[in-house]
Amino acid sequence: MTWPRTIGPGQIPPDYPNSICAVLPTALSAIGVKLPRIYPRLNVRSVARKKFDRLFFFFLDSLGLEVCRKSGGLFSRLLKNHGLALTSVFPSITSAALCSIYTGRPPAKHGIPGHKIYFDEIRSLVDVLLMEIPGERRTLKSSGLPIKHWLAAPPLLSSEFLGRRTAIHVSPSSIVNSGISGMIYPGEMRREGYGEYIEGLSKVAHFLKNGAEVINFYQHAIDEGVHKFGGASSQVAFSLKIIEDGVAWLARQLPSAVRRRSLFVLVSDHGQNTFKPGQVLHFPFSEISAQKKSIGLTAIGTSGRLAHVYSEIFPNPGLEKWLAKKCRGKATVVPRDTSWFLAGGAGPKPAYAHRLGDYTLILHPGSKLRVEFEPPEPERHLRFSAANHGSLTEDEVMVPALFVPMDEIS
Repeated sequence: MTWPRTIGPGQIPPDYPNSICAVLPTALSAIGVKLPRIYPRLNVRSVARKKFDRLFFFFLDSLGLEVCRKSGGLFSRLLKNHGLALTSVFPSITSAALCSIYTGRPPAKHGIPGHKIYFDEIRSLVDVLLMEIPGERRTLKSSGLPIKHWLAAPPLLSSEFLGRRTAIHVSPSSIVNSGISGMIYPGEMRREGYGEYIEGLSKVAHFLKNGAEVINFYQHAIDEGVHKFGGASSQVAFSLKIIEDGVAWLARQLPSAVRRRSLFVLVSDHGQNTFKPGQVLHFPFSEISAQKKSIGLTAIGTSGRLAHVYSEIFPNPGLEKWLAKKCRGKATVVPRDTSWFLAGGAGPKPAYAHRLGDYTLILHPGSKLRVEFEPPEPERHLRFSAANHGSLTEDEVMVPALFVPMDEIS
């Protein structure tokens, strides 16, 4: 098989020095945290001209750059004077991007290069976000596996970096202690769940007023809305307006002395690409099972609009031929060296590099990936599905980042 010299139509590689990897290191430096030189920093004017001792770090899942710009709301206005356009990572999937944001390192350095990926340690695919075996619906938390050691870079919110500073993680109650949280948020970090969005913001206000130096806040309403309705939908605009109004409300609740010393930083992990009707790359359970027996396929994992393909041998001409036929017009097939480079890798590969796959399928704009991990069951309920992420289109890769003194939010 002749490998493509370019990634694929409409696809752009991450720019790691100017990516989401640099947001938290820049934010922590602004409140006086000393970090080693390996962590990238961004040139942000609003950070350089003021001194801060408190950080409100808002992780807004799935807010793409163009969705933010075109909204015309608070974040769009702040982006002009207090924001940057950054790239996500490869793959542009929450699990990999989340680890990059909170370790300051690209996926090739932190070791979690995808969502449903194969771990040689247990010879199985793992849903890293939920810490479950796909298709088996059983959690790995109680298995005694050294899950925390799967993350190869230290979390930046640990006391190793923050020292005696108080750090609190505020997240929806349903996920505050779930899955990947045990990797990226250190054990000593206090966690607070919330039900309604306004409850979460009220907790942030309480903690900032009472001297907490670092508040990490997670919100997923945009992610859910874009997946179901698309980034240009009125539903997403409605949700974004509520989120922006909440941030403005929070700023008004803080005493002026606290506002002056507090830095608001917003980051997103990726955007999303909207599907085109009928453009589906489908791997049925029965076909995957047959190829495991006939051409040395080990497994197919997924990261949204990207597939990780694992082979018993590499290179595997029979597998390459099958993939080329399946992916024609829908995805670009790249070998592991190319994927490793896109994930920020250089030099000798560590053992965990194989988690990325022997081949990756990088979907073209508009394509939808469907991989069956178990025999399918008929849909019983109305389900909206308009967009996804994981690949390298501009919609998925480009995201906004805001660095705003809280006394300048109105």
